[in-house]
Amino acid sequence: MIRLNRQVTQNSKFNLGIIRELIMMPPYNNIIILIMVASLSCLWSCKTVNESVFKSSKSIEMTINQGDKVAEKYKNNVVKIEVKFDNASAQYGMGFIVGERNNELYIVTANHVIRGKDDNPTRPVKMKDCQVTFYQDQGKSCKAEPLDVIDSKFDIALLRVKKTKSWYVWKKGIFCFDYRRGEMAWYFGRHWVISLDKDAGMISQSKQSSNNGYIECRIDNVPPGASGSPFFTKNGIIGMIIESDGFKAVAVSIDIIKGLIEKKEYPWNKIENIPVPRGLPKPKIPDCTLLLGNIDASNPNDRKRIYEIVDNAYKNKDHSKYQDIVKCLLPLLDKQIEKESQRQNGLIREAEQKESPEENLIEKIDRSRSDIINIIKEAIQILDRLEQLPSLKSSESSELEEKKRLLKDEVIKHQGISLIIDMLRNKSH
Repeated sequence: MIRLNRQVTQNSKFNLGIIRELIMMPPYNNIIILIMVASLSCLWSCKTVNESVFKSSKSIEMTINQGDKVAEKYKNNVVKIEVKFDNASAQYGMGFIVGERNNELYIVTANHVIRGKDDNPTRPVKMKDCQVTFYQDQGKSCKAEPLDVIDSKFDIALLRVKKTKSWYVWKKGIFCFDYRRGEMAWYFGRHWVISLDKDAGMISQSKQSSNNGYIECRIDNVPPGASGSPFFTKNGIIGMIIESDGFKAVAVSIDIIKGLIEKKEYPWNKIENIPVPRGLPKPKIPDCTLLLGNIDASNPNDRKRIYEIVDNAYKNKDHSKYQDIVKCLLPLLDKQIEKESQRQNGLIREAEQKESPEENLIEKIDRSRSDIINIIKEAIQILDRLEQLPSLKSSESSELEEKKRLLKDEVIKHQGISLIIDMLRNKSH
């Protein structure tokens, strides 16, 4: 079409000469003149339109090439994230490296990517596994450790990954803190794809114009799996994508992310090698099976046998063994108290629903109340002895005091069950 238009332009003098001759002809040839003029006008318009389309296509092509070129600088810092939860659901997102310490990489992402969703607010989902995949090693994934919810308001969380590949290189100094409205910005899709024909956007609200720490960008659509992706311009990463409504995307500005991570004392934009002190003893984890055997805390005879072991260790002044036994025993007692309390509550509900509860049901509630109080008092007695040990640290002593206070509150609460028992007995008569 462009070649044809050029030919028309080159022959324009010839065409104008023909028109002049036709004008000199008799009036009945005016129709032919009009047809010729219309044809030339149409050809000239087509030439103009095609040149405009050609220039527009050239502009789009330049934008796409620019975005791909810009994204290439950041790909090694960007990771893909897959999280699995205990309700069999999964969540996908992106993240990017912000620092390194002792051969471990620190990755920022959107908190909702690793938090998960559940329709039942009384039982939040729990993460079972979190894997990240690096651009330089897309065939494999690495286990990531969720470190902290840096800030729930800004939807920021941090992951830590062991750097297993010595050759893996990420770039420092690619963050940009100076950006303005009207700048072109991009983000990484789920597979590091930059589909700029639809995903490129223009910053419509920057942190400088909003003062709320967020950046808005006019983008037609951000597909699922892009949350946590870096949001970047040709000058660097300016933020992190956290949401999209189909017409605009919202990102947290990079200076907010930097400030919050540094406040938590995690590495930012640097590689640290902090010496680990040697010679410090590792925390001792007692072998509970060796100390206590396979016991059933709900069995009074088993508990009696354990209390004898505790007494012997205390009388023999084997302080280390006594502390280890207590560390093993207290969780078992706590679990048994909770289990018996649930059973007691079930019995009370059953009795309250009856017009005249049976005496044996009321007796079960009373026995359960008595068992719980006895277990709690036994635990308090063990803690009292532990508190007297000369090897006990002051910090451990404070923890014991708090634990004893909570247990004593439990005793008072379960002693109050006697009032409910009296009410049930009056109801049955």
